[in-house]
Amino acid sequence: MSDFSKYLSPLVDESSIHKEPIKYAEIFDYVQKQIINKHLNDLNSALKNNDFDSEETLKKLIKEKISEIDDQCSNLVDDIYNDMTSFGFLNKYFADKENIEEININCIGDGTKESPGCIIIEYCNGKKVFINEHFHSIKQGVDVLKRMLQKSDEVLDNMSPMKVTYLGDNIRLSIAQPPICNASDGIVASIRFTHPKKFTKTETIKVGTLTKSSFNKLEAFINNGVSIAFSGDTGSGKTTLMNTVLSKVRYDTRLVTLEDGTHDFDLKQYDEHGRIINDVVHLYTRPHPTAQLNIRLEELLDFILRFHPKVICVGEMVSEEAFIAQETARTGHTVITSLHSISATDAYERMYTLALRKYELPKNELLELIVKAFPISVQMNKYQDGKRRVEQIVEAVSVENGKVKFNVIDQFIVTDNMKDADGNIIKVIGHFENVNNISDNLKNKLIRKGMSLNEIDEIFGGENVDELENVY
Repeated sequence: MSDFSKYLSPLVDESSIHKEPIKYAEIFDYVQKQIINKHLNDLNSALKNNDFDSEETLKKLIKEKISEIDDQCSNLVDDIYNDMTSFGFLNKYFADKENIEEININCIGDGTKESPGCIIIEYCNGKKVFINEHFHSIKQGVDVLKRMLQKSDEVLDNMSPMKVTYLGDNIRLSIAQPPICNASDGIVASIRFTHPKKFTKTETIKVGTLTKSSFNKLEAFINNGVSIAFSGDTGSGKTTLMNTVLSKVRYDTRLVTLEDGTHDFDLKQYDEHGRIINDVVHLYTRPHPTAQLNIRLEELLDFILRFHPKVICVGEMVSEEAFIAQETARTGHTVITSLHSISATDAYERMYTLALRKYELPKNELLELIVKAFPISVQMNKYQDGKRRVEQIVEAVSVENGKVKFNVIDQFIVTDNMKDADGNIIKVIGHFENVNNISDNLKNKLIRKGMSLNEIDEIFGGENVDELENVY
């Protein structure tokens, strides 16, 4: 049996095993090899079943193997169990996922000067922390990340060196190994936690996401046949606002949502007896390594037309489904979707390049189709004070010489920034402005869909002075 005495004395007194990564690694490697060689079935049972009996059995075996070294190290049982079967020190960040937006693993290291590693936690409040914790060895870090993939039956290898998959409903894992990344980095990964927060219209307005006037416009659009594209960066608040706006779809309107992996939308509404009172269906893609079993957004879009929906929500457009979405929007369906874009106006160029992946049409012709499909674009932005606001609501009016002409309806104007002693922005000062009315073409469409001139004038006409004086 190996002599571990030189590793034990520091460990007994340390509050965190990761302060002594090399010494802990020796003990962990010994125990893991013993378990794999002599108790592989018990290890596999703990990995697959995730139940109390399997956990207790494996922990008992781990304790026995540790006792072969020194009984004083019995306090390491939980740590070794977590490192063998779960995500090690990352477990506590998964447990705090309600407050975290992303865990970025830029490289795997064992905490030494030669291999420090780099793991960054991005919190929902905008704070970014470079954590001191690390995997006790590069191999253990690789094992943990590959174990995450195994939970969704995915494999990372030389044939498939990058993967995007989901851990449960609201955790997206993007991961790559060499040659996609540097060999010295081991594996790079992004673990994204989505937060399908459900805010009421009143709450959304109160926190300063947009004004009552702007929300009323979006509500009128969605209930009267006008499709909307919500654009912005990751974490800008697109999905949260879409959830709130979609919750205002009339109860008797058939609404179908399509999502790629994550479950961001929960739009069922209930009465006091717990009965569902609105007409909504949620559907999801099924990523699969076998092409015949892979169900994509494009296929779901074609499939759900048999459900006779009136409003369709495509969670996010990232590829050729953009072409099908605009085709669907031009056949009488109201389509609400999101995409990554730097501005409301750039969103149309983005939809154009995505649609090109399906069919290559002349730019002017394809842009005209997209403008007819999505007359309204809403740009979301997470400002430097951490607040998410509607930056602009624009109407795409026409296309000339390959360029989309716009009518800015509402926008948020920044007038100043308040900073703390360290120069960090703690408050963005600004106000929302009603800039222009909607075009006559869009007004006529709303009339054809059943709105009266009085309703249109009340929602879209004139400025609300009280709202323009609000500072958020």
